[in-house]
Amino acid sequence: MTTKLSCPKCPAAKLDTLTIKVHDRSVAGRRGATADLSVDRCPACGGIWFDPGELDKYLDAKFHGLNSPELPAQSRGRVDAMPAQCPRCLIETRKGSAPNNPAVTADYCPRCGGLWLDGGELAQVEKAGGTLADQLRSVFGDLKA
Repeated sequence: MTTKLSCPKCPAAKLDTLTIKVHDRSVAGRRGATADLSVDRCPACGGIWFDPGELDKYLDAKFHGLNSPELPAQSRGRVDAMPAQCPRCLIETRKGSAPNNPAVTADYCPRCGGLWLDGGELAQVEKAGGTLADQLRSVFGDLKA
């Protein structure tokens, strides 16, 4: 049995692991190949923990179906400002702009590279849209051969 991770923002809550099927672009050949993508969501605050690379796979698959309810307006700023602890490394996370939407402040672990999005922030990142190539361009600039 796997031990459940603690929520970075409400440590008394344990994260639920959700497994979704996404298109797997890493499989050569047959079309329609799928892969399982497991992410961890807090049932109390609706935040989602993405291990390194999981958010990219999620956005690239254009699944857009994880339930991450919007926090009430009076709680949003307070929850966003709260310090968070990486559920894997148990060290304090740092804050930075979320992929595809610099208006969203994400918490990320400098050790393992995991990323925490508070409740409702995933929807804001999804709305920004863009392909993986767009994401890479936003990080590395124009990729010229």
